[in-house]
Amino acid sequence: MLQVAVVGAGFGGLGMGVALRRAGIDQFAIFDHASDIGGVWRDNTYPGCHCDVPAHLYSLSAKPYRDTRIRYPSQPQVLAYLRSIVAKHGLGRHLRLGTAITQATYLDDQARWELTTGDGEHVLAEVVVFAVGQLHRPHLPEIPGRETFTGPAFHTARWDHEVDLRNRDVAVIGTGASAAQILPHLTQLARHVRVFQRTPHWVLPKPATGFGPSPDDAAAARRAPLLPPQPRRGCRRRTGADHAPRLVGPARRMGRPPIPATPGRRPGAARQAHPALSPRRQTHHCRQPLLPGADQRQRRTDHRTDHRHRPRRHPGR
Repeated sequence: MLQVAVVGAGFGGLGMGVALRRAGIDQFAIFDHASDIGGVWRDNTYPGCHCDVPAHLYSLSAKPYRDTRIRYPSQPQVLAYLRSIVAKHGLGRHLRLGTAITQATYLDDQARWELTTGDGEHVLAEVVVFAVGQLHRPHLPEIPGRETFTGPAFHTARWDHEVDLRNRDVAVIGTGASAAQILPHLTQLARHVRVFQRTPHWVLPKPATGFGPSPDDAAAARRAPLLPPQPRRGCRRRTGADHAPRLVGPARRMGRPPIPATPGRRPGAARQAHPALSPRRQTHHCRQPLLPGADQRQRRTDHRTDHRHRPRRHPGR
């Protein structure tokens, strides 16, 4: 019988495995239905897939990310980081990959859990930790006519690398993080890209993927990958003509890496976002549909990208 059963071998499951090892608990197993670790970073392989949070803030305290060159690592780099966690903390022998958990039943009379695997095996555990995510589970909307569409169609989380998109007309539904990452690549390949969105998003410039030429940037990434709350607040100010986030005040003195501002948490977010979308800074003529509060019926296009969206429908209206 296991002391702890962990379901999911992504960031959460592996982090729990590290914590259990540190606590001296060795009778545990990490289950995952797939044949490899990584969760969302294993399943999402679309072109342009990157971490959209500075990696020095997107790493475990057990193994802080210290790459002195890359600020926003790619999907293969994040997956390699997770594999290094497994190697460093000896989690390999605790992994049960290719083992899906289909049922979990608490046995009240025995004060333990009974897990059922996809192969019908029954596993007993004192504690169960569910570390399953949701970004690896594609949701395909029920769009009329989808079942009769004869062209290639797939979700970004199930990217079909066998489909050649060069010189083809491509439609993208949604403008979340995945779409923001894939669109620059699609516009370089496809003849025409049409984007459908329900609600306009905030759009802000993203700092460069790699650290700048300043030796301070590399030193910051190497020495102090994580920011405590107080210096983090000092990094929220943006300066410079390119709107890139800079380190100021105590954060600079502590050699911390830069992190971007969060629009929803700052009263001046609109003043930052709108200039970033001005015609002088926006090559595509799609500025207005992206601005919050824009006319829902307005549509701007250019020769490569077409942004369309429809108003959000509220229940009872």
